[in-house]
Amino acid sequence: MLRSIIARSQPLLSHLRWRAAAAPGAAKPRILPLRAYATDDDTARPNGADGRTAAAESNLRRHLYVVLKERRSVTHSIYKLDVDDLHDGEHATVADEAPRRLPGRALRLGASLVGTYNDTHFDAVGSNIVMTTHSSTLSVLFAGTPYFLTLVYDTKTGKLDGGRPPHEFPPGPFDSEPDGDVLEARKWFPSHPYQSAPVGDKLWALNGEEENTPGYLAYEEPDEEWAWKMCRRPLPLDAGGGRSRVMSHAVHPDGRTVFASSSFTFSLDTRRCRSARRGDWRLPFHGRGHYDGELGAWVGIREADGTDGGVKGSPYLCSCDVPDLAGVDVEGPVPAPAWRMCDQELTFLKTPVNLGCRALVHVGHGRFCLVEVVPAASVAEGAKARGGECLLHVTVFRAEHCKNGELVVTPCRPGRSYLVPNCSLCLPGAFWI
Repeated sequence: MLRSIIARSQPLLSHLRWRAAAAPGAAKPRILPLRAYATDDDTARPNGADGRTAAAESNLRRHLYVVLKERRSVTHSIYKLDVDDLHDGEHATVADEAPRRLPGRALRLGASLVGTYNDTHFDAVGSNIVMTTHSSTLSVLFAGTPYFLTLVYDTKTGKLDGGRPPHEFPPGPFDSEPDGDVLEARKWFPSHPYQSAPVGDKLWALNGEEENTPGYLAYEEPDEEWAWKMCRRPLPLDAGGGRSRVMSHAVHPDGRTVFASSSFTFSLDTRRCRSARRGDWRLPFHGRGHYDGELGAWVGIREADGTDGGVKGSPYLCSCDVPDLAGVDVEGPVPAPAWRMCDQELTFLKTPVNLGCRALVHVGHGRFCLVEVVPAASVAEGAKARGGECLLHVTVFRAEHCKNGELVVTPCRPGRSYLVPNCSLCLPGAFWI
């Protein structure tokens, strides 16, 4: 059994106010002046609104888990950061402090386990961080065939479980659920790269090896193990000719529907395990969009295409209205939702950051955390990085809509930076748990 190493509290961050441009054609907005914001996080108050004590509230605290990959290796490490005190400290003191060293690892996954395929995928469901990969080491046991491996790390208990490997099962027909639409994944596993969406206590993979068939990972109570299952019906990714992949997705606030886009947009009803094409439009962000109840919208990172008011290839924060499914045919078309994009690049560093070197994490109540990774040498002019040393920069900010519908971004404090030795310039995952 593996135990997490609890990180010390880490302060954080700043207050600017950006306005956002609406979808193409809208007038370019101006930047609003500096202003402060008080936290709406109940855990920061002496007593909650319902009378809970500060001690009871502290048990509800969440942490930022960051996954980093070692330089020239497939070894991955998971770090646990306490960002609950980002509202503490004097503004000037936080702004002037030097980069810190990261706390000890909560978990380290070595190359002997993960292998050398560089296709490791990380996501989170509930309090668990899920890792899927093809292990070259374990493939020796299976006649050289790359072994698909699923690991589940419980951040509350420190327990590391292995998901049920498809190769353990003998050939034969799939076992069906009572509704006949879900199959036990005796041969199914997600293809790499793929996108995944946590829905309830299940982690859905939106690209599978079995003819674009979606599947999900869930904990089986009777057997006390994690196992993959698959749907009978494939996703409509082949519509229009040629096999395509999911490029963006978001979970609908109804708690059961996933919207996803390739060259068009479709929805997946995770309760019925059925998908439907919804229109020739695409979600405006790339990767995952996060639903925020205060905004009433999906929020994600958009890579500008040059026609939307941004610099082509640069990342921008955008918000997207959520399609109203009330009164819409269960498999009928849905009008393209309106969306807005900030007119400033989404970064809190002077050095440009590749899209793959940043992650957007939804903290809740209109707040988000941006995690960025850059070479340490880029922090100071003329400096030299030592042995692949990188800078991990964490910034918490608030997003909201003005009365006219424009998107506003308000960083909470100057960001906190951490020096990471022997770090690859990528960010496999960041999660709020």
